[in-house]
Amino acid sequence: MLPKSESPGRILCLLGMCLAFAGIGTGHLSQYFIAFDVFSHFTLHFALAAIACGWAFLMPKHRLVSAVAMMLAGMLAIGLWPNLQERVLPPRDGVEAPDGYRELRVMSFNAWLLNRDPEAIRTQIELQDPDVVFIAEVNRLTLAMARSLNQEYPYQYPSLVPRGFRLWIMSRYPLREVVARGPWLGPVFLRASLGPQWGNLTLLGTHTIRPPAVNAQWKQINALAKYVRDIPQPRLLIGDFNSTPYSRMTRQFAAVTGLTRRSQLPTWPSNSWRLPQIAIDHMFADDSLLFPQGVQVGHAAGSDHLPIMARILVPVPGRSAGLQPQQEEAAR
Repeated sequence: MLPKSESPGRILCLLGMCLAFAGIGTGHLSQYFIAFDVFSHFTLHFALAAIACGWAFLMPKHRLVSAVAMMLAGMLAIGLWPNLQERVLPPRDGVEAPDGYRELRVMSFNAWLLNRDPEAIRTQIELQDPDVVFIAEVNRLTLAMARSLNQEYPYQYPSLVPRGFRLWIMSRYPLREVVARGPWLGPVFLRASLGPQWGNLTLLGTHTIRPPAVNAQWKQINALAKYVRDIPQPRLLIGDFNSTPYSRMTRQFAAVTGLTRRSQLPTWPSNSWRLPQIAIDHMFADDSLLFPQGVQVGHAAGSDHLPIMARILVPVPGRSAGLQPQQEEAAR
C-alpha cells in the first residue's frame, strides 16, 4: 500500500492527464468554432503532458517531479530536433538534377520587424546560397540589406512598396507576372512566375495574421486557398502561416488547394534558448515538385523565427535539364 503522502501526487498526475486530453480534444472542436484552433497548435505538447503524467501516475514515488522532468525533457527534444538536422543546403558542386528537371533553391524567412541585425540575415542568405528568397516582416534595415544584394539578386519586388506591406521577394532568375496583394485586402501575398524555362512554376509567398485574430486568420487562409486553387500547376507556396501541421487552418489550406505540405520542423520561437517549439513556417507544393533533402531550417539571424529552405527539382517536360541554363542565358 502506498504512503498517504503520495496520494496528492497521484491525484495531480491524474488531473494533469485529464487536462492534457482535454487540450487535445479542444483543438478538434475547431471544426465547430474556429477560435478553438489555437489549442491545436500545442497538440504535440499536450500529448507529451499526457504521456508524462500517465507514466508518473504509475510510479511508486516522486510522481510530480517525474512528470515535470519528463515534460521538460520532451520540450527539450522538440527544440533540439531542428538543431540536430543539417542546417545548410547541400553544395551545388557534384549535385546534378536528373534529366527533365531543373534545380531551384528556395529560402523563406520571417526576418522579424524588431530585427536590428541585417548583416546576420545577409550572412544566412550567403551561407544558404538560394536562387529565390522570400522575406516576411521586412523592416527598413532588412529592406536596405536586400536591395544591396541587387548584383546577386537582380530581380526584386515589389518595385513600389505599398504602405504597411511587409513582404519582399528577390531572385537570380527573371520573375514574371508579379502580383503584390495586401495588406487587409483579402489574403496578403506576393506572386510571381519563373516562366517556361522553369515549367511555368508559380511562386507565392504569404504571411497570415496570427492569433488571437483567429477569425480574420481563418478568412485569410480560405481566401488564399481559393485563389491558389485556380492557379495552373506547378505551384510552390511558402511563408509564415502562423499555424502548425495539427491546425485546421493548415489542413484546410492543403485540402482546398491540393498542395502537399513539405515542412515539419519547429521554427518558432527561435530566440528562447534556441529551442523552437512549434512549426508555423511552411512550404506547400504540387506533387510534381521533388524535394530530395526535404525542407531544412537555417539559423535565426536575429529573428524569432528560423528560416526554412529547400533544394527543389522542378519538372521541365520534354527538355533536357542540362540545356536549360544555356537556353536561358541565350534568351537574356
